[in-house]
Amino acid sequence: MKEGFKSIVAISIFMMSFFGFGQELEEAVIYQLNNTSIKQLQLPVKQTENSSIFILQVGTDNIIETSANSTDIELALNQNGSNNVIRMVDNADRINVSVTQNGDQNTFTKYNFFNNTIVNSSFIQNGNNQDINVFGENSISETMKITMTGDGQSLIVRNFN
Repeated sequence: MKEGFKSIVAISIFMMSFFGFGQELEEAVIYQLNNTSIKQLQLPVKQTENSSIFILQVGTDNIIETSANSTDIELALNQNGSNNVIRMVDNADRINVSVTQNGDQNTFTKYNFFNNTIVNSSFIQNGNNQDINVFGENSISETMKITMTGDGQSLIVRNFN
């Protein structure tokens, strides 16, 4: 119990110093608390005035790996359940992406290596064992919204000009 309390105090002190100097850093470092272990995940994000990243993880063994290259970023990544995975690489002038996973063992992957002007998409997975894979981005998909409900579903979206 003493080690757990010491860990919480150490993390709290570290997080206070992180928020105090957050505007001076070029890289954002996010820590995920998973049971009693701490795993480090680095997000290379350009330092801008218009960037916001919100991550909410409720459950165990949830994973988020993301790399966003933009001057204007808004990410909202929510995981409610266990063993959910979000992997995302995005490159655009403006990125506004929302991913919500409600359930267990859901997977979301999105890879956009080409610079598009605007990416404004929303993805919702309600259920278990769902899989969404999005590759590329184009003018048709720049405002894409996908809601997946049920169990054991898979969707692959390929967007190339």
